[in-house]
Amino acid sequence: MTGIVSWYDKGIEKLRQLSKCHLILFITVKFLAGVAIGLLLAIWLPIWTWWIFLVVALVISIPLYAKIWGK
Repeated sequence: MTGIVSWYDKGIEKLRQLSKCHLILFITVKFLAGVAIGLLLAIWLPIWTWWIFLVVALVISIPLYAKIWGK
């Protein structure tokens, strides 16, 4: 588990060292890729499978949002 955490720590540190222009470009690319993948999956998957993705995303995000907004 510590290997995964240290990998994320290194990645986050690299993101912190980016200039503002490169960071905005990175975020924009991630957003556009997420929208493209979402549209692709929306066309290919039946509607009931979206509930599975939604529940998994909510379960993953609840502790994160609690930590962010709790302090």
